[in-house]
Amino acid sequence: MSEFYAEHTPPARSAAWRQYVYDIGSYHYNWHSPIELLTILGGSVEINRASGTRVLSRGDVVLFNSNEGHATMSLEPREGTASAQA
Repeated sequence: MSEFYAEHTPPARSAAWRQYVYDIGSYHYNWHSPIELLTILGGSVEINRASGTRVLSRGDVVLFNSNEGHATMSLEPREGTASAQA
């Protein structure tokens, strides 16, 4: 799957947003200022955050707060490719 990216920058007083569709592969830890709404489009994904670890699958949604450290990892890796999409 190739990555899909869209961004909306409205006039002042409105919420800006960015949308990505991407493959999830090996363990990836990050944090950032914007909140993140992660939707699993395919495969199984382990998410890690301070409150614990959960396994998500297609159709599951999780919200990460601003500057909340979190990690994602595909649970069905295939050699050289990712098997989960978000």
